[in-house]
Amino acid sequence: MPKDELEGKMVVWPTFIDCDRPRSMGRRVPLDVCVKSPSLQEIERAAAGLGLNPSIDQGASYPRLWYEVKGRVIVDKRMGRQETLRAIASAIKSFRQRS
Repeated sequence: MPKDELEGKMVVWPTFIDCDRPRSMGRRVPLDVCVKSPSLQEIERAAAGLGLNPSIDQGASYPRLWYEVKGRVIVDKRMGRQETLRAIASAIKSFRQRS
């Protein structure tokens, strides 16, 4: 996706909110907020619930972990990065607790 198409958007890699990853491998949220092995569908569902207009890019791989093709979710940037990631992780946790 060209850079100009990402204007006003934010990329959410599953690694950003994954408890199994250390900060040195790309986790961006604290351990008390993160989620164990989040899927693209969970991230998309959480972002949609927050009104962030998510779209999935299945074939992408996080640059630091280029050998793992897990995809990414592109969302509207309506709040700060940390606030967005924490909100998505919290929404995923609440989905998991309900089921």
